[in-house]
Amino acid sequence: MINRWNWVNTNWPSGYTKLGSINYHSLVEYQNMLYVFGGFGFKGSGTNNLWKLSGNNWEIVKCLGKRPPPRFKHKAVVASDLMWVYGGCRSGTKPLNDFYCFNFTNLKWKRVKTKKSPPGRHSHSFVVLDENRIVLHGGIGPDNVPLNDLWLFSIPKKKWIKLEPQDGKLHPMRRHRHTSVVINGEMFVFAGTDGRVRLNNLSKCQFFSTCVKWISLNTFGDIPDPRRDHTAASYKDKM
Repeated sequence: MINRWNWVNTNWPSGYTKLGSINYHSLVEYQNMLYVFGGFGFKGSGTNNLWKLSGNNWEIVKCLGKRPPPRFKHKAVVASDLMWVYGGCRSGTKPLNDFYCFNFTNLKWKRVKTKKSPPGRHSHSFVVLDENRIVLHGGIGPDNVPLNDLWLFSIPKKKWIKLEPQDGKLHPMRRHRHTSVVINGEMFVFAGTDGRVRLNNLSKCQFFSTCVKWISLNTFGDIPDPRRDHTAASYKDKM
């Protein structure tokens, strides 16, 4: 195993398209290609462009259907060969509560309408539990207050389910701008901020049929400093 960083050349060859500067966007991988959606652009506003990186070339995907409104601080994942996008901001800090999916085959956007849905939010975490289920946690809600609720979306049923903690125990502290990953069917939530201070605690969420169990993990070793707006991924049972 080689634990080494390699510099990625940013001097794009002549004739290739380069993606402009954005932040608070989403990035997913599908069939060895990267897709970037939305984000806060250099013009000082949100965007709803969908970009694809194939080889060394960025290109805007020519989509069908009605695109989601411009946004940033949203989240996107890939499950069941579709890209799912939830929430974010359109301007200022007012959160969105709309839900969209993008079909990579026919390049068509579709709004996902459900009878019950989570409150609007931005800066949440959004992860794939398995190919049929997606989990949403935390974020900043409509009242500009950090959240600690947990929602599961069933893809086959097109249904949101709010998951309450087992035995009435509390969720971890409210947070946003955190990260979550799924390892062996369990979700690990790390860092973020509660709106006052940056965090570096780690919690584990175990899923049951109708409820969840939260466990606060006592970690050791070289514990990362408190942080927010970071990224995290799982690889070979590690976060």
